[in-house]
Amino acid sequence: MLCKNIITSLNRCGIIRALILTLISCVGVSLVSGQDAVDWPEYHPFRSAEAKEEYLQLYDDRAKSWPVPSETKMAETSYGQTFVRISGSADAPSLVLLPGGSATSLMWIPNVEALSGHYRIYAVDNIYDVGRSVYTRTMQSSNDLVAWLDELFSALALGDNINLVGLSYGGWLTRDNIEAEMIRSFNLIKVKDNRIDLD
Repeated sequence: MLCKNIITSLNRCGIIRALILTLISCVGVSLVSGQDAVDWPEYHPFRSAEAKEEYLQLYDDRAKSWPVPSETKMAETSYGQTFVRISGSADAPSLVLLPGGSATSLMWIPNVEALSGHYRIYAVDNIYDVGRSVYTRTMQSSNDLVAWLDELFSALALGDNINLVGLSYGGWLTRDNIEAEMIRSFNLIKVKDNRIDLD
């Protein structure tokens, strides 16, 4: 799989500038479609209450492998609640981690210990995919994904300088920000043995 690793500066609506570090694979995207006015069941987005309970138990068992202390937050956006696991020093620069398709924030378990030594980590469960995030508004186009990410930055109160790592599907979202002309510049970085090289 061909991956490109990019550091970029992000200018959100001429106000927010962010540094984006991303791994981009050439992937497609399947968007949720439908009407926004939906009476979601209590176990949404799962098929049943039993499925929700079983999945979240497996998720929480896996989360016990997170190698550094963390806290969790459900960040409110107009698209629903986004689950975020936070690690690292509160004084460190922020780093948002977006997982690949059909993966959760827990995919960063092999990387987070090294990264949290340099950054305040915000590992995200994408709102349109598996994990603990819960969408309440359907995605009509890639513009919705860009808007969701922008709202997430604001909900997390990350300020003007945001670092972002996206793998595969998460990288596609970053690429979509580039095509939306939110990106000012980019530079290549190194990835070695499936790990982010900070040197």
